[in-house]
Amino acid sequence: MLEAGRPKLPPGAPVDLITADARDMPLDDNSVDGIIAGFGLRNVPDVHLAVAECARVLRPGGRLVVLEFFQPVSPLSRLLQGSYNRFVMPILGGLISGYGDAYRYLAGSIDAFVSRAAFEQMMVDNGFAESWGRDMFPPVASIVVGQMPGAPPVST
Repeated sequence: MLEAGRPKLPPGAPVDLITADARDMPLDDNSVDGIIAGFGLRNVPDVHLAVAECARVLRPGGRLVVLEFFQPVSPLSRLLQGSYNRFVMPILGGLISGYGDAYRYLAGSIDAFVSRAAFEQMMVDNGFAESWGRDMFPPVASIVVGQMPGAPPVST
């Protein structure tokens, strides 16, 4: 994915693309302004270690932005999302992509992950001054933002 995105960077962009374990990044403490994780942390064993590692490398005021499929909380959303993930998504995804097993894995990984509220708390527990989240529409995925101490808070 990084190689596919490299040509899209403008020449001279102040961006370094690296591949590393999210639980042990080869970066100095307080060395980056922001981290974006899209649909990746759910697959990291010991996700709390990855969140702690992000906190370690972020500068004061730096932000971690996570777009993810979190475990639904309300009974209705659990029923709707669970039914969709277990039955509709593997069939449609399998027909379109030919990889139905990947979509079955996705449903299981969502069930094994944390709720958005639990993830927000995990960020605070690992040193983020604040975190907040928002469900995307339709409410299948959510975005969560955590900000390190050392900068004025921003509104959601």
